[in-house]
Amino acid sequence: MADYTTTALEKKILSLYLNEQKIPFQELKDQFLHVGENGLIYRNVPFWVWNGELDPQEVRRQIREFKNVGLAGFFIHGRTGLITPYLSPRWMECVEASIEEAEKVGMHAWLYDENGFPSGSADGRVAAAGEEYQRKILRCSEESPDTFKWGPTTVAVFAVQGNGQFKNLRRLTDEETVKSLPEGTTILHFFYEARGYVDVLSKKAIRRFIDLTYEHYWQVFGDKFGKEIPGIFTDEPSYGLLPWSFDLPGRFKQTNGYDICEILPALFYRVENYQKARHDYWSTVLDMYVEAYMEQIGNWCTEHGIALTGHIAWAETLMGQMTFHAASMPSYEFMHIPGTNHLGMRLMNAMREKQVTSVARQMGGRRVICEIAGGMGWGVRFEELKWVTEWQLVL
Repeated sequence: MADYTTTALEKKILSLYLNEQKIPFQELKDQFLHVGENGLIYRNVPFWVWNGELDPQEVRRQIREFKNVGLAGFFIHGRTGLITPYLSPRWMECVEASIEEAEKVGMHAWLYDENGFPSGSADGRVAAAGEEYQRKILRCSEESPDTFKWGPTTVAVFAVQGNGQFKNLRRLTDEETVKSLPEGTTILHFFYEARGYVDVLSKKAIRRFIDLTYEHYWQVFGDKFGKEIPGIFTDEPSYGLLPWSFDLPGRFKQTNGYDICEILPALFYRVENYQKARHDYWSTVLDMYVEAYMEQIGNWCTEHGIALTGHIAWAETLMGQMTFHAASMPSYEFMHIPGTNHLGMRLMNAMREKQVTSVARQMGGRRVICEIAGGMGWGVRFEELKWVTEWQLVL
């Protein structure tokens, strides 16, 4: 039998990272080694990819294998190649089998709120309800007055003179005005494109996502929430690029006291006062995103006795955060177990990890989570898995 006695060198190293009076090293080892609630907290919980044709007996067999290798549980995660319809009766039958078998062998069955990722679409069913529910991206096109036409997705139109100097920049309100513009005028046409994903700024759209996914699981397995099913994972919800929403103009006016359409050129060009315009825009977008997605889902999970966990996209840099969700830390506030991800074998700065742990401490949370070891290739060695994991543990 291996000797797990703490050596003097181990104690010296650990003293640099842990308060030994608070967490004795031998106790920490025991929590990792022994089966039970403490062991389940610290052991790995992999994404269990469900694809192909699902079978309840095969689900049970694989869970027993998970138990044999010491895993704490699993996240049920539909991915590419799934043949069994997502959230269908057969899918739910397999979820039920996994919950029962996990309880039988002493593991946790965690849910994942999407088929693939990013979360929010309910496998495309939210966007299928119409353009109001779909992600919308704000675009700008420089056009000639001779060829420009108003369209159903037009948000605002401006006329400008001067080659890149933005002289006499003014907003146009009707097509007749366009026809009377002097020679050399450029039209700045601001419009939106609706994409297949979901409008994460819309409370109505995310409420539909909750109804289709979270409520669906609650109706069938609600008595298991907070026990056999400790939590649910939400993955990389984001708006992408310059988001637009049918709710944005009203919210912007309410928050900032002026019409968002008046400052659209400032989002694309360095016109006068563009810094303030961009600040007001991104601040409003952040508030709408957090309230519609994170707060709405987090509150639902609190009310139904289940932990919300997961992570958000491109949290590695401040620019990535701005582009996809405006800022990471406000989102973590509504996660009971805030998380991040570490894909591949690259070591970056520790900003995303420290943001997650900082919010957990501020909110009195005891746990964080990290999606790790994805994208490391089929040839990855255990040594490489170990050093990436240990880097996370130190942080």
